[in-house]
Amino acid sequence: MNKIAINKLRTIKYVASEFTEGLTDLILTARKPDGTPFEFEVGVTELTLTETADGVYEGSYTPDAQGIWTEKVSSATNGDKAIGSVKVVSLDTEDVGGKVDTVEGKVDTANSKLDTVDLKADGIKTDTESIETKIDDLDTQIKPGGYFAN
Repeated sequence: MNKIAINKLRTIKYVASEFTEGLTDLILTARKPDGTPFEFEVGVTELTLTETADGVYEGSYTPDAQGIWTEKVSSATNGDKAIGSVKVVSLDTEDVGGKVDTVEGKVDTANSKLDTVDLKADGIKTDTESIETKIDDLDTQIKPGGYFAN
């Protein structure tokens, strides 16, 4: 059974019998888990599907309750009648997976920036060691004794 997250757009694609084109009465009705008709608009419980290709029709709605929804596509002109269902859940695993992928991408970016900081810190350490070596060299070159002129 297909699953969809609550309040997420659901698109129905339907191929008419014999790929019949030009149907103007191919309608979708949907029932909520409690058996009441879904209103596509206030007071409107049927959605006329739109032809998107030769004999292929489409319509969309947004389920607003969790549970198993029943959907029916029918046409009096063509004699079509198909019934299906979809389970509406609180979270869609694809949505969650996509968010996890986004978080992983941000972690990878942060790790890359930390690597850059580490390289710069290593460079500073090398520079500091080089300066210390030069100071040690100067210390050995300074000879005691001598005078200051005023």
